[in-house]
Amino acid sequence: AACTSPTSRDAMVWAPDVVKGKDGRFYMYVSVGSEIWAGESDHPLGPWANMLPDNRPLVKADAFGEAVHNIDANCFIDDDGRIYLYWGSGCNWVNGRCMAVELAGDMHTFMNEPRDITPPNFFEGAFMIKRNGQYYLMYSDGMAINDTYHIRYSTSDTPYGPWTEGPHSPLALTSPEDSVFGPGHHSVFRHKNQDYILYHQLAPQDEEYVLRQLYIDSLNYDDAGNMLPLSFEGIAPLAW
Repeated sequence: AACTSPTSRDAMVWAPDVVKGKDGRFYMYVSVGSEIWAGESDHPLGPWANMLPDNRPLVKADAFGEAVHNIDANCFIDDDGRIYLYWGSGCNWVNGRCMAVELAGDMHTFMNEPRDITPPNFFEGAFMIKRNGQYYLMYSDGMAINDTYHIRYSTSDTPYGPWTEGPHSPLALTSPEDSVFGPGHHSVFRHKNQDYILYHQLAPQDEEYVLRQLYIDSLNYDDAGNMLPLSFEGIAPLAW
């Protein structure tokens, strides 16, 4: 009830994204009822309080009319300290749009008007990383309810694009021989100078959409800095 509004449309909750702010606190951006809601906490597991004092969504469902499905937010803090929020999808599995805006230090005030930065072959699930001065906007394409779902990425010299799709994109496609079906909507983290990608795929089932499984693989690059397709080999347990 704390994350619903007259424009929410429905009560589905998905795709939380948690980032540690420059102040050491934790900030969550989560999709609720086709809107982006923003929470803050002293602990990565909460409890969470709405960042906005009047308990409203950060991005309303109707913020851009029918042009953008406002879900799947990702917060990225650049190495110069500037903060960006990415989000967006399409309706009825078509016309995915990716929006971006710079955030103030309070992690919720928009520094400018959100802009459409949609990269090639985008549908949803934006996730930004930066490596050696290059911006890598990763995302999902296809339908999350079947084996068309897959992971792509594009690069740019700026956090807003313009974007060039990577030469090895898509990075992950359905591969029955590897028992992989519909890999997508991922996040990336670094451990001991190695990038890892955490993503979901569909579990074997008689119906679309219902069951998903989590998978993890190493994320690797060629000598030119291009991301390489996933091996689907998994990883050994990580020593922290």
